Amino acid sequence: MPNPQQGASAGSLMGHFDPHLSQLIIDEEASSSITLVLRQLLRDSQAISGMVLDRAGQIIVWDGLGYEGARMQLGALIAGTYASTREVARILEESGFRSLLQEGSKEKIFTEAIGDQWLVSVIFGRHTHLGLVKVLCSRATVDLSQILARTVERSKARPKLRDAGLMRIAHDTIDLIFREESEK
Repeated sequence: MPNPQQGASAGSLMGHFDPHLSQLIIDEEASSSITLVLRQLLRDSQAISGMVLDRAGQIIVWDGLGYEGARMQLGALIAGTYASTREVARILEESGFRSLLQEGSKEKIFTEAIGDQWLVSVIFGRHTHLGLVKVLCSRATVDLSQILARTVERSKARPKLRDAGLMRIAHDTIDLIFREESEK
């Protein structure tokens, strides 16, 4: 049975996201706190690397080794895979799947939801026990959820570009820079 809150168009899938998140500012304090939690998770689970990302695939924090040239793609693909998993849950009339496991011959990726807006994803090898990763990830999501909730509240309290009158100044500056040479 289709979800009555979900519209018929493909664009309505984005309806689950908070529009304020596109303007979310992750300050140094939040980034450091997220990094500490993620680093502890990787150390305790003996994972190779991991990331905290939003559901659009934007990596907030990456920690660990490898994938220097492919991190952005990994973030987008993991978020996309998680989104398709949520859609499978909807079709099965489940309230949702909170985690996702991808297993390869050498490495595994475990992804878990942090609230409704973010994901934590851990990349680990054959030597790391999946059960340990799941338990530690679950614990980390509690801390990460609190950090990110505080970040959202601080971000909402910051003045918006429009509110500060900077939008007009920006437009005037652009006009001055790009006006015709004959007008100068």
